[in-house]
Amino acid sequence: MQSNSNGAYILHLANEISPEQRRKLVLVSKLIQNLSNQLAFGNKEPYLQELNDLYMEVHIPKMRALLLFLAVRRTLPHCCLDGTRVD
Repeated sequence: MQSNSNGAYILHLANEISPEQRRKLVLVSKLIQNLSNQLAFGNKEPYLQELNDLYMEVHIPKMRALLLFLAVRRTLPHCCLDGTRVD
């Protein structure tokens, strides 16, 4: 086993999947990373640029909405131990 800080090696998963499966997982992780960063694919990875029109343009606004939803602090009504509401 390689000495690597990569989580797949730590979990011994790298030896259990084929190189093709590993490549697909890397591409999926790149897609999720760019989506969470709200970035389209650029010239660095031209083979992924076709995903910009097919996937990124549709889902970046949804990701933005999800991140905003998660970031907003919501207050819950205060309740007493007996279940009565205290405002």
